[in-house]
Amino acid sequence: MATLKRVNGKWTRKQIFYVFWLLISIVLFYSFIYNDILETMRVSISFWEELIHGNLHYFYGGRWQQTSVAYVKEVQPVYDFPIYIVFAIWNFPIWLVEHFGKVDVMNSVLCMMWEKTLLLVSVLLITKALYRLCRTLDLNENLSSLACLLFLSSNFFMTSVIMMSAYDIIALYFAIKGIDYYFQGKNKGFLLCFVRDSIKILCTAFICTVATSERKKNPADYRQRNFEYFADSDFPFLVAVSCGDGRRINGFI
Repeated sequence: MATLKRVNGKWTRKQIFYVFWLLISIVLFYSFIYNDILETMRVSISFWEELIHGNLHYFYGGRWQQTSVAYVKEVQPVYDFPIYIVFAIWNFPIWLVEHFGKVDVMNSVLCMMWEKTLLLVSVLLITKALYRLCRTLDLNENLSSLACLLFLSSNFFMTSVIMMSAYDIIALYFAIKGIDYYFQGKNKGFLLCFVRDSIKILCTAFICTVATSERKKNPADYRQRNFEYFADSDFPFLVAVSCGDGRRINGFI
């Protein structure tokens, strides 16, 4: 993105600030681990054991001991099945280390860092998808970059991802891609919105209903109207980008 491009081969003060802010965020990110990370890690590792022994159909009836240094607890699956497939694939190296290397992965700093890194990969994918969505909505390069910057510096992102490491951010990628496909006229791609494992499924259904009705009622401006519904419900930070004074905002980046 334009924000991180060097000017005349040199870094500007603003870019140095962005890099410093990024490093601080990464340090904070790996300095804390939420108990849900540990519990999901244990369940996703057990996913492979159940699969190998042919007991995957009893997966939700399983109970496993999570013996981390923080506390000992009996854990069980509590999320929808598709998200555990994602966790299991990502944590496959951890299962190999535990199964064949006999490593205590629940008390291994490297293993816990690997588990959390899934969120950073999701953030990279989401930021790229958000940028593409803004470009689809005819926002210029600077405004698209600003939308990503507002997202990455928002209270929602800093608290739920950097501090708490909530897994909900993973499913957000599918929501953004689905909306992007919709505004491109690719209605089948819009179904990606319903892939997300999120508590905001009713909000997604609302967007789908409004979008369909507006398109039939007024095809000329349905993109603009539906973007407003979308921004108000899931991305308040995009409202400032789409409704603000472009000449003033361009000077921010």
